[in-house]
Amino acid sequence: MVTGGLYRWVRHPLYTAGLVFIWLTPLMTVNLLALNVGLTIYLVIGAFYEERKLVKAFDMEFAFAVVHCVEGRQDPRMLTGTCEVQGSEERAAALSVLDATNRWIQSRR
Repeated sequence: MVTGGLYRWVRHPLYTAGLVFIWLTPLMTVNLLALNVGLTIYLVIGAFYEERKLVKAFDMEFAFAVVHCVEGRQDPRMLTGTCEVQGSEERAAALSVLDATNRWIQSRR
């Protein structure tokens, strides 16, 4: 899970930008105020539950690999693979490259 950069201060920058956008409307009517309050409550509650789900999902360490592939005269492709780190990081990196290769082989079938 990313915790650096903008995510250090704001966990959900897109939600925050959306809230800033809807609350900076120059003309506020009663209907728009009710809509903005409803959207704000919805996003805050949704962000809370999404955060819990992400922490649970990313509590484990993963290795990610991206392999640049050029095949004949075709356009180059980026192959991606993942693997949970259970033993050494080097083993997980090698397995994630194998995962990327397996995905490429399966896509050719």
